[in-house]
Amino acid sequence: FQKITNLKIFLEEREIQIEFDRKNSISNDVLDPQLSKRLQDIIQFYKEEYNVDVIKELLVTNAYGANVAIGSGISDYVQDDEEWWLTAKNKGVYTGALKYYDIYD
Repeated sequence: FQKITNLKIFLEEREIQIEFDRKNSISNDVLDPQLSKRLQDIIQFYKEEYNVDVIKELLVTNAYGANVAIGSGISDYVQDDEEWWLTAKNKGVYTGALKYYDIYD
């Protein structure tokens, strides 16, 4: 990412492509499929252990806000405009309250 001349345009184009792929049932490529699998395993563990589907969105981003692994959810490709991401970038960590999103009902 450091070598990309216009990172903002690159990320915007990537997000448009992923949204197109999602709408056309093409799986979006993930930079780290092993990490994505690990996130999916964590989600599955909680489903099996507690018989509750509590994690609807779980992802990992890089220092630029681009997703590098997705365990679950229909998230944007770029997270750099999200409050939690900005806090994590500035402070090194973000811990927030659990939230209910009715879009997952």
